[in-house]
Parts: sequence; C-alpha cells; structure tokens
Amino acid sequence: PVTDTDFRHAYELALFDPDALRKDVLCPNARRVECTTGEGWFWSDGSRSAGLCTFGDRSPQECASMAQFMVGDTS
Repeated sequence: PVTDTDFRHAYELALFDPDALRKDVLCPNARRVECTTGEGWFWSDGSRSAGLCTFGDRSPQECASMAQFMVGDTS
C-alpha cells in the first residue's frame, strides 16, 4: 500500500521510457501495459515498476491473479 500521491507519481513516470529517463530524455514508453477489469486497475512500465489499484474493497491478494496474468506469469 502507498499513498495516492505516490501511486500517481509512479504511474506518471511509467508513461515515459525508463531507460531514456535515466539519461534525462523524455520519450513515450512503448513497453507500458495498462489493464482495467472488474477487480481493479493494473499498470506496469514493462520493466521494474507496476501498480495495482483494487476496486470494491478488494485486497491486493484477491487481485494478484490479474497482475500475474498481465505480466505474463501463468504459474
């Protein structure tokens, strides 16, 4: 769990290519993934950062299957 501000900041950073950001260059992140389902809203920068906002008072554990599916973990 993080604050709304921390979540939003990480989400906004994910909009930009993380490799380019390390070189102080702004360009769109082609690896970025975003998905909304009835369970929650998931985003990933395609590298090291991801976020999961749950809906309907669900715990992150209840929505973990959605996050695993989105990052390609089918185990």
